[in-house]
Order: sequence, then C-alpha cells, then structure tokens
Amino acid sequence: MEKEMNEFIGLENLKEQFLRFTRTQLQNDRRKRLGRKIDDDSPIHLVFAGNPGTGKTTFARRVAGTQ
Repeated sequence: MEKEMNEFIGLENLKEQFLRFTRTQLQNDRRKRLGRKIDDDSPIHLVFAGNPGTGKTTFARRVAGTQ
C-alpha cells in the first residue's frame, strides 16, 4: 500500500494521515488476535474532501486496489 501511495505526487498530508490510520487499524487487528480488548470497534470509513481534480478518487481507487 505504501508503494501505491509513493507513486502519487503531492497529497502529502493525505498520505501521512492515511498511513497513520492504516497502521492503527493493523495494530488493532493484531491486538484482537491476541485476545486484547479494543475500546473502539466502530465501522471503518473514510471521507475524502477537497477541490475537484486533486486526485481524491484516484487515490481511493489505488489504495483499494481497484485501479
């Protein structure tokens, strides 16, 4: 996933936030497998907001593996 994001030029803030979110989710998954309780078990969702033509949809498709 990091490889896909590194192919994007710009969007540094989005990439940084997305990596932080992804690492948190992976760590929570590991904790669950170890039988530890996770405080927040809410559904996972993201909202990309910004001006048209900035790459939001392309970014989302790339990290989802659909493009």
